[in-house]
Amino acid sequence: MGAQFAIFDRDLKSFQRHIDQLKVYYYDVKGGIPDSSMMQQLLGLYLLSLLAENRLGDFHSEVELMSLDKIEKDQYLSFPVQLERSLMEGSYSKIFIAHKNVPAPSYGYFMELLANTTRIEIAKNISRACPLISADAARKMLFITSEPEFKTFVDQNKWKLAQNGVLNFDTERNLIQDQLLIESDIETDGRQITAADLTALSYQEVAETMLGYAKELEKIV
Repeated sequence: MGAQFAIFDRDLKSFQRHIDQLKVYYYDVKGGIPDSSMMQQLLGLYLLSLLAENRLGDFHSEVELMSLDKIEKDQYLSFPVQLERSLMEGSYSKIFIAHKNVPAPSYGYFMELLANTTRIEIAKNISRACPLISADAARKMLFITSEPEFKTFVDQNKWKLAQNGVLNFDTERNLIQDQLLIESDIETDGRQITAADLTALSYQEVAETMLGYAKELEKIV
């Protein structure tokens, strides 16, 4: 019960302490003591918490302690394992879809953390792949549906968002972009299009390609 209360309180350190104590009972104590009815659910929660904290090494170590047959047959254990596979494949959309299909309500908190961890990883790849990208494209890549949520994410990451809706990750080019906004305006279908817009569109294509290459490299490594 302590582990579940820790989740309710959103206390990761307390949850880790309770899991460490439970693992002694689950794995080390012998003598015919029956398994707890909550064992698989709590171990599944622990696996999910490791994913959410990006502790992939610990995740794989814990999975090695479990039988493959048990993982495949148990909904609580198979859920985080399938999520980890999706992450390795770069199938980020499955992470956000899975939020609606958790095996127990207690998994919701760690799914929120995992979604945030996934977005941070995607954001790092986007910023490395290109200096400019449209805000709308970045929002879709991050699987953020609302503008206020995206604005909060942009502010938290201290990204530079220009008035024309272009994100600039290259601080040395900020003055150049601002100058383009003033000097190179074009009117198209009643909407003002700038040279920075056109540059961002090309970088968007590069970003999507580079993100794909990055995930392929991760699989090889």
